[in-house]
Amino acid sequence: MLIITLIEIIIATSLYFAVNYSIIYVICVLIISACIGGHFAIISPQFNKTFGFGVGPELYGITGNFIGLASLCGPLMTNFILKTKKDFLLVFLVAGGLCFIKLFVTMIFNEDNKFVYKKKMIFA
Repeated sequence: MLIITLIEIIIATSLYFAVNYSIIYVICVLIISACIGGHFAIISPQFNKTFGFGVGPELYGITGNFIGLASLCGPLMTNFILKTKKDFLLVFLVAGGLCFIKLFVTMIFNEDNKFVYKKKMIFA
């Protein structure tokens, strides 16, 4: 999951510069789409590893509801940024920043982290 997030950060922050090269832009968009699909494949087993089989599926169901909210917030945020700055570079940098926050959260809830194991005992 960390590797997928790092790939997303690199591509999200450099996608603005790939716009002039159509083949590189298409490859970048395909890689980001593959990373999003990878997250959907990895996140459910990761919840079970981190929080246990009792609470993991419930938490996955709760967080799965936020996918729709994120789908609404993304275009609204982009529209707001473009109305104020008229610059797509800022949009891609904000997307990279959000991926960086996701990387930080992923590192906190990594299964090797001792903090998560203490929390797992509380949920179990």
